[in-house]
Amino acid sequence: MIVYQQIRNTRVCLFRVETTPDVSVSWESTCEFLKIAFGKDVDHIPKPVKNMCDAVGLDDWSFWPTLLPAQTREQIIADRKADLLNAVSHTGNYIETWLKIRSFLDNLGTPDLDESMLRQAVPKNHKSLFEKIRKGDTKPRYNTSGTSTGRLTITSGPNFLTLPRESRNALRATQKGSSIYSIDFTSLEPRVALWMSSTKHPEEDVYATVMEMCDISDRAVAKLATLSSLYGAGVQRLSVTIGSQKRAKQLIERVSNFFEIPECAKRLEHQAANGCVVNYFGRPLFEATKQPRVRVNHYIQSTAADLANLLFAELCKNNKEVTPLVLIHDALIAEVPDESAVQFFDHCKNISYDGFDFPTKIERMNI
Repeated sequence: MIVYQQIRNTRVCLFRVETTPDVSVSWESTCEFLKIAFGKDVDHIPKPVKNMCDAVGLDDWSFWPTLLPAQTREQIIADRKADLLNAVSHTGNYIETWLKIRSFLDNLGTPDLDESMLRQAVPKNHKSLFEKIRKGDTKPRYNTSGTSTGRLTITSGPNFLTLPRESRNALRATQKGSSIYSIDFTSLEPRVALWMSSTKHPEEDVYATVMEMCDISDRAVAKLATLSSLYGAGVQRLSVTIGSQKRAKQLIERVSNFFEIPECAKRLEHQAANGCVVNYFGRPLFEATKQPRVRVNHYIQSTAADLANLLFAELCKNNKEVTPLVLIHDALIAEVPDESAVQFFDHCKNISYDGFDFPTKIERMNI
């Protein structure tokens, strides 16, 4: 891993840490991994730099490697390298997962947005969004440590995570003979829960499988019972839906056993007692460690978040003609050349991990 500071159009290498994969990450991004490892915010602006910039009224702190005295600069870099090595050691193999995700996010393409179409989909109070578009600031910067589970947040650029779904139609292809598509995982978190259990692989519709295995005749009831089981919700909403609190309790218990939620909770309880709960890939889950009521929920959500990012990264790696543009949790928005579309869709329909299938829904934007 090469840690760099971007100074205008130049990447200045600050230090190197032996990792697999061997990729480049920004100084700012190392703060994310330190927070993931230890659960505490790390200021990406070194304190001496912040003090100096404040003193002279300088807004752009990115020049700090060239502004500080050599001894101060080298000490800051040495301290960060030591902290990062400690974080890598503390999280085991998770650095490999994080670097794959971080590298994928850093190499997303720059979206081209149709402002008039965006105005039709977005409330009028989003003035800052349109100011960014006029300035050409259309590429979101994703943060991997903005939530306790690892679900992505956006720290700069258009916040596609909070915009209405209709806003996706404002994305335009930058190349002639290309189109914009959304690739969305179907029922990802319930499917992740099944993947981590010993249950046999379900059909494409996970809720149809729940109906069959748990003797439930109504798909909406199966879905509500599944979500109640995975997220530790009470029986109230389900009991209102089916008109019986006793029946609701029975269904939630049956579905919980089908997903092996009690066994999962015991494993996580053991992890918590031994220090820290981690997701399937090894990401520390500090809130889940402290709060038993969110333990299973956070474990599944965190595992699903990492898995989606890894699978999208692998999908685009194997389809280099496709340009990934925007991630919206379980969905990827990408520009696909028309001549490559059929092959790409075939790959999207056959996404699997560890021998388990994760089906997707593909939708063309701007129709």
